[in-house]
Amino acid sequence: YNSKFSAVASEFRELPSTPFKKLMIIFGLIRMACVVTAAIGSASLTLLISLLQFVIMPASFFVSICTLLLLSPSIIAAHYITIVPVQVIMENFAPTWINLYLEINGWFIGAFF
Repeated sequence: YNSKFSAVASEFRELPSTPFKKLMIIFGLIRMACVVTAAIGSASLTLLISLLQFVIMPASFFVSICTLLLLSPSIIAAHYITIVPVQVIMENFAPTWINLYLEINGWFIGAFF
């Protein structure tokens, strides 16, 4: 077992790889491009650019799907459990000047980041 493991480990060391720092710079540029295209309101271009990260590093797709499956039930449930009562209370009991409407547009995205 140890000899086979050592052989596989040596094969992995010989595989060509992109340095980690270079990958992080590329991912950062892709994400900044996504923020810019989202700010100008191009959803299709934002989605297309965001898919580039899976071309550069295919394993990140598997990690993204696993994270989605693992975290989405707790995150989504928490939002729905809290937003429905808050929305009902705000619409029925709060003064109208408190019920603010917030549009998510380029200015909002720019201020958020």
